[in-house]
Amino acid sequence: MLINYLDKYAGNVAILGEGKTIYFHELKARIIEISEIFRNLKIKPGDRIGLCGVISVDYICFLFAILYHGAVGVLLNTRQTVSQIQQSADSVKLKLIFTTEDWQTKIKPARRMQMFNVQKKAGTRPVNRVGMNQDATIIFTSGSSNGSKAVLHTFGNHYANASGANANIPLEAGDRWLMSLPVYHIGGLAICIRTLISGAAMVIPDKSLSIESLINKYSITHLSLVPTQLYRLLRSPEKSWVNSLKAILLGGAPISGKLVKEAGNKHLPIFTSYGSTEMSSQVTTTRKNSGYDTLCTAGYILPDRKLKISDEGEIFVGGPTLAKGYVRHYKIRSLTDREGWFHTGDRGKIDRKGRLTVLGRLDNMFISGGENIYPEEIEIILTAFEGVEEAVVVPVPDEEFGERPAAFIRWYEPHLSNFEGIKAYSLSHIAGYMQPVKWFNFPQPGKKLKADRRELKRIACRDLSRSS
Repeated sequence: MLINYLDKYAGNVAILGEGKTIYFHELKARIIEISEIFRNLKIKPGDRIGLCGVISVDYICFLFAILYHGAVGVLLNTRQTVSQIQQSADSVKLKLIFTTEDWQTKIKPARRMQMFNVQKKAGTRPVNRVGMNQDATIIFTSGSSNGSKAVLHTFGNHYANASGANANIPLEAGDRWLMSLPVYHIGGLAICIRTLISGAAMVIPDKSLSIESLINKYSITHLSLVPTQLYRLLRSPEKSWVNSLKAILLGGAPISGKLVKEAGNKHLPIFTSYGSTEMSSQVTTTRKNSGYDTLCTAGYILPDRKLKISDEGEIFVGGPTLAKGYVRHYKIRSLTDREGWFHTGDRGKIDRKGRLTVLGRLDNMFISGGENIYPEEIEIILTAFEGVEEAVVVPVPDEEFGERPAAFIRWYEPHLSNFEGIKAYSLSHIAGYMQPVKWFNFPQPGKKLKADRRELKRIACRDLSRSS
């Protein structure tokens, strides 16, 4: 399957970046040569091979070579500490880890990723058949609520996700998708498969350039962004970056109606979505030229997915994109109930037009004075306040009410934080029992795709105990 696409698009550009242009026939040759090195290292089909490094041409070549060889690529999160990375690697019994030079001395067992000079013509090695049921990758969930889990996907899971997503947002030979998300995130990995099966090019970003500069430099047609990246793009003084874009896929965090309206005023081709690691990325997505009301939802279910809302309001999903299971050492635990549904833990509703609206996590709910409080309902209101990049609400103990909300605010411009303003805004827009009783700046220096609610709750409770 994999080789078929490499042959089909042999003359097309597969990867751009780092001063290199890699065509599909060159990518095939590199994949076959790396696979030969795997044989020399006695790596067998089914062995689990870690990849630890930032996105690069080498990284992509190694990822596809692992799939071609029949091994399982385990994509390690480089934003974690060395001990966390090692723990993840040990939890799934890796045979070997390929790393960038900087990481090679830090984690074990590690070998350096490096590009190879291909001396032979592609196709001189035996061709491995990548089957749909072949175990392909292990990717770790963010662990924002119940701890990180190792999710095992087959190649068929990734293929079904990519083909269904491409049916909604067309991707053609000659298009260029910017790799603006890490490959250890399911949204970044999905780009690799989507471009492969359509003959489009992946563009490796130069970290010294802004997204708008990269769009202009490479004539980017497709983007995957979190709302913060879109916010910053909209404030770029450079205007020509919009000219080449065909699609901006938004995910990773809720998008405010205010940001949707701003993007619509600039006629940007945005698509809002809902997905998960367990479902190989997208489950629902809006359609081309959707209006404001639709873009404020997560859109319509995509092909090769199943979705329903349970009697308790939980989103259940299933279908060919659903991963094989959770992995711990060599044990694989099924994701589904007896009827084949995966219980996402997310609350949602489907309207008469078939659009999904995600209402938050079931396990984030807490009770205050007998009232059920869903933090996401407060967060949506707070993120509409001017200058707020992200809001996260967590419960803190209260003698009278049991628990009360506390709010962490991340500002787009930290030096322009306006807590007096947002407190006044909260009083006029949020019901009394849902009012935050404590306000905090985000403690994390870097941007994460998902906030660690448990850590934020610990910080809020610690502050509360000190002040009492």
